[in-house]
Amino acid sequence: MALDYISYISEIVQTVRWHDWLDIGIVAFLLYRCFVLFWGTLVFRAIIGVTLLWMFDLVANTLGMIVTSLILRGIGAIIVIIVVVIFRNEIRGVVVSTSPINLFWGKPRRRRVFDYGSVSAAIFALAEGRVGALVVFTRTTSLYHLIQDGVRLDANFSRELLFSIFDHSSVLHDGAVIMDGSRIAVAAAFLPLTMQGSLPLQYGTRHRAALGLSERSDAVIAVVSEERGEVSLACGGSLKKMSGQEQMSTRLKELIEGETGGSGAFGRAKQIALDSAAKLSFLLLAIVIWFFFAGEKESVISYTAPIEFRNLPKAYEMISASNDRAEVQVAGSRRLILQLKPEEISLWLNLANSKSGRNSYSLTRNNISVPPGFKVMKINPREITVVMEERETRRVEVIPQWTGSLPEGKKLASYRLTPDRVALSGAPSDLKAITSIKTEPIDLSGVNESDVIEAAVSLPTPSVSLAPGSPPRIRVEREIVDAAHKPLKKTRKSGKAPWRETVSGG
Repeated sequence: MALDYISYISEIVQTVRWHDWLDIGIVAFLLYRCFVLFWGTLVFRAIIGVTLLWMFDLVANTLGMIVTSLILRGIGAIIVIIVVVIFRNEIRGVVVSTSPINLFWGKPRRRRVFDYGSVSAAIFALAEGRVGALVVFTRTTSLYHLIQDGVRLDANFSRELLFSIFDHSSVLHDGAVIMDGSRIAVAAAFLPLTMQGSLPLQYGTRHRAALGLSERSDAVIAVVSEERGEVSLACGGSLKKMSGQEQMSTRLKELIEGETGGSGAFGRAKQIALDSAAKLSFLLLAIVIWFFFAGEKESVISYTAPIEFRNLPKAYEMISASNDRAEVQVAGSRRLILQLKPEEISLWLNLANSKSGRNSYSLTRNNISVPPGFKVMKINPREITVVMEERETRRVEVIPQWTGSLPEGKKLASYRLTPDRVALSGAPSDLKAITSIKTEPIDLSGVNESDVIEAAVSLPTPSVSLAPGSPPRIRVEREIVDAAHKPLKKTRKSGKAPWRETVSGG
């Protein structure tokens, strides 16, 4: 089974053309772009789930599990609709935040905060003024599916802008600021609350919102307590109080810049290795996808198959046919075509209604049997001419076929065959040239005395047969005498063949 599958793959590889490789490359590129754009989002996880479901459908379809394949396809279609509806905001955010050039080329990267000191100073200034605030620093995970409402600003970060947003008289102060690198992307955004029930009582709604977002993403959230004037950082579902601007600046840099996978030559080499591995993986996936669809693509192939002549009337003999083979052109998926064997295609003609003389028959799709999944496209020739003759019976003489030599001093004096004539059945054209038939070879070696044996009749041609009532074996009586002895002349008894003298075999 494994060898057949390897042979099937090798046969497909031999048919791959240069533009097929171009097709594979484009598919791999598009898959890689989707990976880059949606990596770290819940949409990416949903895409992985749909892909696995599609692969299970391929396996079920290959194994012939029709009902299972239909169910998996239905579930996959429903999941795609659900993903589009539920994650429409995240999809829109990814597309909107990516330039048209980077959408199909280049790798969109998160813009990092370069002046962590200024950001930390602004946040601690809010704490000193007892101004409550929530500042979210985006890392790799997209947050568009998690935040609610919000006003899109897309403005450069500044201390004055941050103060004006969280000022109590501002309409944007109630909610969180979403930082995308060094820019304020969204203001007045509402975050999901944590479901933890064991939080200290001093933690209010801001702290619960910060923990809730950190549990659902890899974002870093700075929380400013309005009552206590404290600053805390939430990350990975935990809160840590910051003692000062320097500690917060260092911690932010560790958490955010650490996502680049390290610094220096080692970090760049690691990033290149991971990126190359991802590209190679999607190239292999594109090859698998292409081979599957290439295997399902319809192909056409021609076979020359022998014609089987069926239901020949007993009273007739087929003398000749204009063709005993025909070329059949069949169409099917490339996967099935490569597995098709010539003996799986059969052609036949029904001669039940034949008559003496020339008979013309049309070869149609009804005269051809092909495996499931194939359809007959063309047959050549479309018409077959068969010449038939009505059988007749003729009686011919039987002649023994002697082989070997008698022992020294012995000779075959005479013999008698019973019966000495048989009736043959066949076409007149075949019987016309037949005046006698022979027995199978009769060996004389080692025969010292007269005996009686049986010998089968040897038919001169396969188109001729013994007529009903004619025995397939002949009784042979041999008279063996001494070479100097003169045999007595025997007379024929009523109903028996005469004795025939011979001088051979001595």
